[in-house]
Amino acid sequence: MQKIILIPLLLLVSACQSARINRSAYPASPVKNDLAVYAPRVDETPDKSGENSAESGFDCLVSACQSTQVSSNDYPENSAMNDLAMYALSLDGTRYKYGGNSPESGFDCSGFVGHVFKKSLGKTLPRTSAEMRRVGTEQDLDDLQPGDLVFYNTRHKINSHVGIYLGEGKFIHSPSTGKSVRVVNMNDTYYRKRYNGARRINP
Repeated sequence: MQKIILIPLLLLVSACQSARINRSAYPASPVKNDLAVYAPRVDETPDKSGENSAESGFDCLVSACQSTQVSSNDYPENSAMNDLAMYALSLDGTRYKYGGNSPESGFDCSGFVGHVFKKSLGKTLPRTSAEMRRVGTEQDLDDLQPGDLVFYNTRHKINSHVGIYLGEGKFIHSPSTGKSVRVVNMNDTYYRKRYNGARRINP
């Protein structure tokens, strides 16, 4: 399903490898039907904690991909989840802050997810990742769509971490102290071993 929604990431990379953008390049209000222009930032080198960082990753030049549009009929939640994913991506680079739930203060993982859903859909989610795991509907890994919540065991405790799925095997999250909101690959060894499942929150 996600391959229909997003143009292949390899095409984005090849078209944009030499280009970099900052957060101001994202629209203040997410643009409907334009999820395909998101800018993934991925670093395949794990750090000491086993997490991945984006400092040496890449940004995609939005203007290089603006002509690619996504039909609102391509997935059931239409433009609502498209807008949610775009807003989440606009927060790329926001610092991690334990207990944080705003761009100004910074985010922890569940604070980031809760802020995005509240701002984009007007939905109030439970505060912790473990509580978020109890809402919505369970989703198989092969059926994930942009906007689905993905859960991980990163603190030796099930569902101790949560992020937002973007498509093409990528999700965005606020990882840990000293890091920032970033896009990572679900197939990276660290995340693949710690995956706990996914839930879908309807708009």
